[in-house]
Amino acid sequence: MTPPSVSSVDQDRAASPDASASSAGTSYERVFQGLDLYQFQRQFPELMARHLRGTGLTARELGYRFNVHERTAQNWLDGLNRPAPDKVAVMVVCDERFAAVVRAALRGRVP
Repeated sequence: MTPPSVSSVDQDRAASPDASASSAGTSYERVFQGLDLYQFQRQFPELMARHLRGTGLTARELGYRFNVHERTAQNWLDGLNRPAPDKVAVMVVCDERFAAVVRAALRGRVP
């Protein structure tokens, strides 16, 4: 069986009843307009590390709070890697200051 082509999938979406409802709301074109996701992806580990260092928590405390190994938390603090998306989501939801930093960075305005 041949997989559907991209154009046939797009046509199916356009014909679906949900397509008109989603275009009436927030469109992804508008949401992502002006965002530099590539730059954000490159900068995110350092943004995260700066934020986490600013909390004053140790790697051990961060590991405990986010249920990760202390070495993993230390890598976050050092900017060597970034937390998994579920951990980042918790940080964004629970810390308005961090959420503001993320929004600014997505718009290319790194504080």
